[in-house]
Amino acid sequence: TPRYPRKAMRRKVPAVVTLKLNIDEKGKVAMTELVNIKAERYEKDFIKAAERAAMRTRYHPKTVDGTPQAAIGILKTYRFAPTG
Repeated sequence: TPRYPRKAMRRKVPAVVTLKLNIDEKGKVAMTELVNIKAERYEKDFIKAAERAAMRTRYHPKTVDGTPQAAIGILKTYRFAPTG
């Protein structure tokens, strides 16, 4: 789960960030690329939070004939919605 940027949380700014992920054969995110962001403000903070969350995530790589394979171009969407 991404950490909500503090400035955005205080002002209750929502956002949706979509990233393209490249995942190596060990299940670690090797690279992120911004695909889309919808936010009224604090875009850089939301992008940074989504990228950090993506880099912390571990996946179970697809296997072909018992050999783990890298995955390229996996889309992941992070939604930031203020609570309270």
